[in-house]
Amino acid sequence: MTFDEVRAALLDPTSYIPGRWMEFDDLGVSLYFGEGASGLCAVALHAERGPQVRIGDVDLVGGRPSKVAEQVVDHAEHNGMDIRFTLEGGTAIEALGLVMRSQRSVDVLRTRPVLVAREWAPGSADEVYGKIPKMEWDRT
Repeated sequence: MTFDEVRAALLDPTSYIPGRWMEFDDLGVSLYFGEGASGLCAVALHAERGPQVRIGDVDLVGGRPSKVAEQVVDHAEHNGMDIRFTLEGGTAIEALGLVMRSQRSVDVLRTRPVLVAREWAPGSADEVYGKIPKMEWDRT
């Protein structure tokens, strides 16, 4: 979906950068768009307000980072997928386009998954060389 198609489907975002990023605070969703015609390339889910997403039996949104990381690693190993680690210590399964981040929620950290499109998946755990925008990595 393009930036304009998403904007038409979800109405007005809370904030946005035309063609690059949209934030929907009430939905707990941040959307990132690729350059040119690539359209929607990543969805980040807020640790408190985001919709729940699962991988197998693992709830990815709003969990304790160490517990969710262990479950994500177990899932990847059980299914023969490689695990990567982000510079901040999160887990990533590039084969699924999944990068697990942490987000502060009052005085604790909770999980904030980022789901990326196939073209952004290679290197997605690497905040320096990957395609996930710096503004996502700067969020805490």
